[in-house]
Amino acid sequence: MTKAELIAQVAAETELTKVDTRRVLDSVMSCLTKALKKESRFALPEQVPPALMAGSAARAAAGAGAFFRAI
Repeated sequence: MTKAELIAQVAAETELTKVDTRRVLDSVMSCLTKALKKESRFALPEQVPPALMAGSAARAAAGAGAFFRAI
């Protein structure tokens, strides 16, 4: 999924404009980037299970499982 596809889907589901959705997504990414720089980690309470991911994303997530369980 590309950033544009994500913005379009979120905009459709939330009834926000694509411009507003892009601003929200950019803000979230900025906050996550700052958190990672500060603490080197973050956790999402309802993360996507690796079984629903495809290819290299699934392999990477499976390797990161211990990291997320430790948080």
